[in-house]
Amino acid sequence: MLVEEAGLTLLVLDPLGRKLVTVTQRGSKITERLASDAAELPIKSLLPAVYLAHMNQQRWALNQSPWSVGEQEGSLVLYYLQRPTVKVAGYTDGNVPQAGNQRVVRFVEHGVTLTITTLKSAAL
Repeated sequence: MLVEEAGLTLLVLDPLGRKLVTVTQRGSKITERLASDAAELPIKSLLPAVYLAHMNQQRWALNQSPWSVGEQEGSLVLYYLQRPTVKVAGYTDGNVPQAGNQRVVRFVEHGVTLTITTLKSAAL
């Protein structure tokens, strides 16, 4: 994941280091590029999961929304209509993750688990 003043770029790699997905966000515009074998990934949930893993809970402005954020058994959970959709273990709660830190993201409804490993980070 690369966060710059211009926006955010998220790369999802398979265990062999091959690129599966590239998601970029520039303001409110989001673009996605997928490899053919990325079909099982919950693409629309990737960015919310990354934000959930890194952003302080109090910064989530979800008033009068079907979405909510809470903690459950040591994980931070994103709920939709009170049903868990994404669970993150090892979340940073707004702290800059250190190199080597890992967060395990589970997409509940899809049965998919990803591990986010921080290779390099910088506070913005």
